[in-house]
Amino acid sequence: MKHFLNFKIMMLLSIIVPTVIVIATIAFTSSRNEKKVRPVKIPVNKRKF
Repeated sequence: MKHFLNFKIMMLLSIIVPTVIVIATIAFTSSRNEKKVRPVKIPVNKRKF
């Protein structure tokens, strides 16, 4: 039972850790480049429509 629980915990960590890292990096980059990204998004949306 202990081995099974450890395996489950490892599986959860292997799924949760990368997602947390990705979310943290996206949040950090978006907050950092907020002023740079916003003017770029507007012309791109205008071209599509």
